[in-house]
Amino acid sequence: MAARGKRKKQTTRRSTQRPGKSPRGEEARSQRKAALSEQRREHILAGARAVFAEEGLERATMRRIADACGYTPAAIYFYFEGKEEIYASILKGVLQELDTLLRTATESGGSSEEMARRALTSLFDYYRSRPREFELSYYLFGGVQPRGLTSSLNRELNQLLEQILGRVTDTLAPLGSFSQNELWQEAVACLAHLSGVALLAHSGRLKTVKVEGDALQTAYIDQLVERLQRR
Repeated sequence: MAARGKRKKQTTRRSTQRPGKSPRGEEARSQRKAALSEQRREHILAGARAVFAEEGLERATMRRIADACGYTPAAIYFYFEGKEEIYASILKGVLQELDTLLRTATESGGSSEEMARRALTSLFDYYRSRPREFELSYYLFGGVQPRGLTSSLNRELNQLLEQILGRVTDTLAPLGSFSQNELWQEAVACLAHLSGVALLAHSGRLKTVKVEGDALQTAYIDQLVERLQRR
């Protein structure tokens, strides 16, 4: 009987041992944690967009951004080192969206002329329909010095801008015979012109001079394509 009691006691101990964590369960928990972290990060960026649009980079504070998000400043610092990194993340998202638009326009098929028209129109349409993103972007790229950003963040943003211009040159290249320098200058001129039209449209100046933004950008693209095809 003593032996049976001992065996029963050992069996009870074994049955109460906790099973080990499965690799699949650990992976699922890690994915949920990463998804929650990304959701909170996007919530911070959404609140920061409103703050930057209202106050600009220099006047915005981490306290103000935290209030807009419903978080404490300490919680914000868990995801970002400071307001400069938040601002750079927003601009990075804008440039990545533009890059995706251009890639989609050139991958949709059609003639070289059709693809060029789609790509250039997508640039204008994006900034025309997203005034807040336009204002945030050109705080840095509209001739204003990138004050407040570290050289590393500024370099990363400039690389994304150059990537977008590179897609524009790839779009224009099939229209004629050009050197790389000529293509680059045409791409920069496109961005400058279409951004200028968007700026005048957002500021209401086009209404003052009784000109439609759509008509203006369409005329520019028509003239550009016709001129490049003569090369």
